[in-house]
Amino acid sequence: MVKSLGSIRGRKFFEKLLGGKVYATNGSVVGVIKKIVLGKKKQEAREVFIDVDGKLVKVKPTRLYIIDNKIVWKDGDKISAISRRIDGLLNEMIGIIKELRELRELRYRVDVDFVQGRISEEKYLETRQEILKKHERLLEELGRLLSAVLGGKISLSVKFSDEDYAMALREKRQHISYVLESLRAELGDEYSFEEFLNKFKD
Repeated sequence: MVKSLGSIRGRKFFEKLLGGKVYATNGSVVGVIKKIVLGKKKQEAREVFIDVDGKLVKVKPTRLYIIDNKIVWKDGDKISAISRRIDGLLNEMIGIIKELRELRELRYRVDVDFVQGRISEEKYLETRQEILKKHERLLEELGRLLSAVLGGKISLSVKFSDEDYAMALREKRQHISYVLESLRAELGDEYSFEEFLNKFKD
């Protein structure tokens, strides 16, 4: 008989689960149970915290099932798939931010070459125009990716709910914070962060 952790009572039972592996419906291990918050009177599980790749993810007990003596996270494989997709998009963003940094350095070198007379005015204006076009294209792509990540508009082969996406997003908050801080630093005085979001949001 399949039971959800939400239907079980008793502190001793839940204590035995601590440190146990959690499986996705496809059989893969998605994490380890680190903490279970119990109700005082009925000793029922109210919140379960699972270590997924070094990050604690809060899961509703009703989404965890005992199947063949294993704890199975009903949507564990789905959350993992969303997390991997978010990671991919964030890594793309990091790559674009690196390109923007290199482009800024190139713009500076071109300015210096022109001031010191190493290139003609015609070549200088042509190069600056090329740099500007690439800069705008990169910003548009960065804005599209950021909008997709923050707005949950990612393409995935499986259907997922807003709750699924919010859970995966919380799991990736450190990675997201790193990308956003890198973006803020690269935007500099060109845009405020809020202006950038407003300019490129769908």
